[in-house]
Amino acid sequence: MNLLQSLQDLRPRDRKSALGALQIVRSIGPGKKYPMVEELPQAQSLLAPLLGSNAADIFAIALLFAGLASTVTSAISGGSVFAGMFNEPYDIQDSHSRLGIFIVLVGGFGLLLLVNDAFKALLVSQMVLSVQLPLTVCMQVSLTSSITIMGKHANPRSTKLLLGAIAAVVSGLNGSFC
Repeated sequence: MNLLQSLQDLRPRDRKSALGALQIVRSIGPGKKYPMVEELPQAQSLLAPLLGSNAADIFAIALLFAGLASTVTSAISGGSVFAGMFNEPYDIQDSHSRLGIFIVLVGGFGLLLLVNDAFKALLVSQMVLSVQLPLTVCMQVSLTSSITIMGKHANPRSTKLLLGAIAAVVSGLNGSFC
C-alpha cells in the first residue's frame, strides 16, 4: 500500500479540496483529456505524467501539508474567537486563547472518531458549510464596515459597495451549487 492509499481516510474538507485541485489541474492539462477524478487513488494516474513515478508520494505529502494548514487555521480561529469572548486580543500566551485552541483541536479530533462513513461525513460537512457560507461572508462585510468595531479602519463606502456585490455573487453561486 502506498502513502496515497493510506490517506483515503482524510477529513472530508481536505479530501474535497484535494479533489477540487485535481479538477483544476485536469482542466488546464497540456491539451490532453484526463478522466474525471472522483477518488484519491485516481490522483496518482492523473499526476504521474506531470510528476513521474513519485506522483503518489508527492501528492500525499501535499495533502498532509494542506491538512496541517487547515488544522492550524482552524485552531487559531478558535483561539481568536474564544479570546474575543473575553474582550481580549488573540495571544498564544493567554489562557483564553490557548483554551479556544484546545477546544477546537479536541473537538475536531472527537468528531473524527465519530465518522464511520467518510462519504456521508463529506456530504454533511458540505451541507453545513453551504448553509453558513453566506452568513459568514455577510457578517465579515458588516463587521469590517462598522465604525464602532473597526474605528478609522472601517471600510469606506466604495469598498462596502464592492464587498456587498462580492457577497451577493458568492451567496448566489453558493445557492446555485446546492
